[in-house]
Amino acid sequence: MKAKETRFEKYMKFWYGISGPLDEQKRQVMNRIGNRAFFIFFLGMDAAFLISLVLISFYGANVAYIFLSGSFFVMLMIVSFYVMFQSKKFKLTDNEIEKMKSLMLKSLLG
Repeated sequence: MKAKETRFEKYMKFWYGISGPLDEQKRQVMNRIGNRAFFIFFLGMDAAFLISLVLISFYGANVAYIFLSGSFFVMLMIVSFYVMFQSKKFKLTDNEIEKMKSLMLKSLLG
């Protein structure tokens, strides 16, 4: 009997753009992409935080706050594009069952 999909798995499938069933290989690739995305975000925000500390001393807290808010938004966009690009690169978004059906229909219709 097939195990019921949890909310977390449904959310992750939505985030990575997976429409079909989530097998073990897709789950491993998804975890690897997620780990790399976390480190990209973490290191980028560390650098932004250090820059904001320098900005506080020269320009004040308002400039540093605006810079930190902007860099947070930019890092979120970078990580989102990275996840989308890697999902398409590793073909997580492709549903193999639909491709096989379409190939079978094309061969039957001639």
